[in-house]
Amino acid sequence: MMSNKVLWAVILLLAAITWVGCVPRGKLYGVKEKTISLEKPRTLAFLKFYGPYGAAVRRRVCDRLAGVQHLKPIDCFQYPDVEEVTFDKLGDPDSAALLEALEADGAITGRVIALVQDNPGADQVEVKEGTGHYKKKKNIDGQWVDVEIKRVLIRPLPHVVRKASLAMEYKVLDLNTKGIIASGKFTESCEEKFGGCKEYASMGHTLSDLPAPSVTVDKLSARIAGKMVEKLSRIRLSGAVK
Repeated sequence: MMSNKVLWAVILLLAAITWVGCVPRGKLYGVKEKTISLEKPRTLAFLKFYGPYGAAVRRRVCDRLAGVQHLKPIDCFQYPDVEEVTFDKLGDPDSAALLEALEADGAITGRVIALVQDNPGADQVEVKEGTGHYKKKKNIDGQWVDVEIKRVLIRPLPHVVRKASLAMEYKVLDLNTKGIIASGKFTESCEEKFGGCKEYASMGHTLSDLPAPSVTVDKLSARIAGKMVEKLSRIRLSGAVK
């Protein structure tokens, strides 16, 4: 006959097996997924950028800003009244009233100064010129051929050194707090030589490669736009620059 201790051990074992078999497998209870909330993009109105190349820089910055998730650019050319808000007047109480029609969180304006200067000159370069006289010389195949005798001359080859600079002052106004939250200045410059000793160099610029001044300014505008967008990406409207 089975003892009482053995009998109770068997009963407890069967009860444990039965309880484990009833537990649902592969499911978790009491765990709730977190809801992720995204911040609503802030709108930034692009006012006029002053200067002969202001429109080009403004377009560059506006296009680049499209890649920033929390800022949405607004083209305000359709609001003629904001043309009265000049660079120096941005932030004044009178200008704030005019900008209310934009229904934006912020506004940006700029002042652009560009300088392009072409300095002509000439390089004294050695060139070989034919004399019209020939001599016999073996070629790589060992055959005698006629080779023209050349003389070395020093000739001036014209060149142009282009120096260009672009400077942009900017202001960013928070239309909710009516305060300037960012301002400053970016500058870019370049110097390139076309022609002269580089005329026949494999990596140089020939004189015919000299671009129009607007092309050089546009290249500098792209650099400034990159700096400006990097600055804007760190701005939180109704706040301050990080």
